[in-house]
Amino acid sequence: MNGQPLTSQALDDAFPALAPFSSPQLVSGGFLNFVWRVDAARGPVIAKRAPPFAAAAPALSLSPKRLLFEARALRQFEQSPLQEITAAGVSPPRLLGFCRKAWLLLEEDVGTGPDLSEVLQQVRVFEQLGAFIAGLHRETFRSASFRRRFANIDIQRARLASQYKQVRAFAERSGAEDAAALGEVALDLGLRLVEPGRCLVMGDLWPASVLPRANAVRLIDWEFANYGNPAQDVAHLIAHLALLGLHDERAVTASNAFLSAYKAGLGARFHELWQESVHRDAGVHLGCELLARAFGPFKTSTGLSKNDVMRVASTALAALRRPLEVHLLNSLRAG
Repeated sequence: MNGQPLTSQALDDAFPALAPFSSPQLVSGGFLNFVWRVDAARGPVIAKRAPPFAAAAPALSLSPKRLLFEARALRQFEQSPLQEITAAGVSPPRLLGFCRKAWLLLEEDVGTGPDLSEVLQQVRVFEQLGAFIAGLHRETFRSASFRRRFANIDIQRARLASQYKQVRAFAERSGAEDAAALGEVALDLGLRLVEPGRCLVMGDLWPASVLPRANAVRLIDWEFANYGNPAQDVAHLIAHLALLGLHDERAVTASNAFLSAYKAGLGARFHELWQESVHRDAGVHLGCELLARAFGPFKTSTGLSKNDVMRVASTALAALRRPLEVHLLNSLRAG
């Protein structure tokens, strides 16, 4: 059912106040959900449908409840305190409707154009993003209401199964003699990430989710939003910038700009929120994400050559062995 084309009638039935809809066009590149650009009475909109698996990897089970958490996240940006952090120049799409019965979400169409990987020379964009993510973490730190509303446990369990539990096998494929020990390090982190954390995290912070536009940077795909560990956001993006940095030195400058803005944005909360244990977790997650992109279900999206894979694996294994010494995260060392 979830893989069938989306019809205008289905949208009319799910969102009658916004009807009529016409001409749903499937958008390529959707990893988690099926996504369409649709004509509506108010103009073009984006429709998402969540199958009980990852759209780009059907063997990977994912709860469709992920759209519920995206809807909650988008609503939060319409009110304090998250509304204020969009002043940094970054904002998510506006939520237009959510139908839990059909697992359909309707949101603002932010238009076509480049993603973050295509604007590595625009340092300001990375500074804006760092300030925004810092604001997200800072303003939701130790919040009982956010903790209650964003217990996205199904997604975290799926990540545990598809990523952290697979690290031993990934490390073995890279030839690591200590693969078993590294697998335990990753598993420990994955198990802890299922538990409630210390702030709201975006959860899927990688270049394809960051869309620079003429008047603002738009941050899409909030299905992984979870009250969790800030390390998961920061290290996730830095891992993907490291992948881009294999062939583009501008990614290093971009990465440092993001980290510097993030640290500055935490302000007086930096030492509370980014403790040494969090920094260690960031190093471990960075290693896990690099291995997953080299050997996991989404490896085809990276376009890595065999030589690239070995370079990525080497960086990943070093991060897992010495997570507090990851040079890619040096800008965030307490000081």
